[in-house]
Amino acid sequence: MSLFSFSCFKSYYYFLIFWLLDLSITLIRDWFLENEIEDPNYMKGTEFIYISCLNLDDLLAGFFVLYTFIRMRTTKSDDTLIEKRESKKSKKKLVSYELIYNETSTKNNKFIYLFLISLLEFVARSTDLLYLLIMNKLPIRIGQVNWLISVDIFSRIIISRLILKTKIYRHHILSIILTIIGLCTMSTCAFKVIVKDELDNWPYFLFIIGKYIILPLEDVINKLLLTNEFLLPHYLMFYRGIFNFFILGILSASVLFNGVVDFSYFDQFTTEQEIKMQILQKVLFAILSFFRSFLLLKVIDIFSPQHVSFLNTSFSLYQLFKCRKKSNDDKYITTIDAIFLLIIILGTLIFNEIIILNFFGLNKNTKKNYIIKEQLESKELNKTISEEESNDLSINDNKEKLSVTGDENSDINESDF
Repeated sequence: MSLFSFSCFKSYYYFLIFWLLDLSITLIRDWFLENEIEDPNYMKGTEFIYISCLNLDDLLAGFFVLYTFIRMRTTKSDDTLIEKRESKKSKKKLVSYELIYNETSTKNNKFIYLFLISLLEFVARSTDLLYLLIMNKLPIRIGQVNWLISVDIFSRIIISRLILKTKIYRHHILSIILTIIGLCTMSTCAFKVIVKDELDNWPYFLFIIGKYIILPLEDVINKLLLTNEFLLPHYLMFYRGIFNFFILGILSASVLFNGVVDFSYFDQFTTEQEIKMQILQKVLFAILSFFRSFLLLKVIDIFSPQHVSFLNTSFSLYQLFKCRKKSNDDKYITTIDAIFLLIIILGTLIFNEIIILNFFGLNKNTKKNYIIKEQLESKELNKTISEEESNDLSINDNKEKLSVTGDENSDINESDF
């Protein structure tokens, strides 16, 4: 057996599509902020538009909800025609199945969960805006806080353990150790390259840490809604978009009328072509963000909230290089950062059992090992059943032979008389 192996599923193509969308969104947002003025008042306006676009991408899920509703209506009408041709007995079965589904899928706490994830999502999206409104300072460069991605990983492990009751095995512990090593090294490198002005902005780290705790909590609740409440991803997005629309309306009323947010930055786009490009930019950003959010929920639904940490850490490698190149940071520091970020990524691969280590019993409690055990047990069971069947056949053959022999002997005895 090799020292390590890969566990591959067809659904992993969601990861590749997610990364492509994430890269496209990042490039568009860089284009979004290309003419940005380094001033907190101007950044408040751009962040407000950014949050509005993200709310729009949730509301776009309404088209998918409408399509699903029409399909269900069509299917239901077809089923009604079929039911008319069936017996009363089959009708009763179909009604009972429908009632069972409705009973399990409609629970009192569903809308409480929906409101909670909407609030958590809005706060996570508004991290930079809230920081600008409260502190009136520019946020730290994204590349300088990438090492805090480890907080996201730890939060997902702890919250999943508390709410979803997930178990921690030997390979999980190794993954956590690798993540801690990467966190300590990357944080040391980050503080060496952070300039004094950014270091004085230390409260921003608290905002980012809060964000990396809020998002895992939201994803764990999303997992509950997707599995226990039988919600489809686009339904969840649409409900979240409706709740966030009202929350955004309250925020707008509180900051716009007071003149806290300044939109004078957008006055620089005077020509018709510039205005059209800005509109196209925002619409494209919202559409791509919709597909990205949809894929994120699909990953949570098919796999687990921990798999999202792998998606995030892998893309953080690109953001790290982009930030280091833009800031002309020391190449030695950049190399060390990249190496230990790769170690963190390796840890997430081991934790999520995409890479399986076949030594020191690290593969004992993996899903792949359970599947192999089940296959071996089924083979043994089939072998035992076949042996028992062959034994039964041989016993039956012997009985038939004995009965035939007995009949022949009786014929001989009768002929003697």
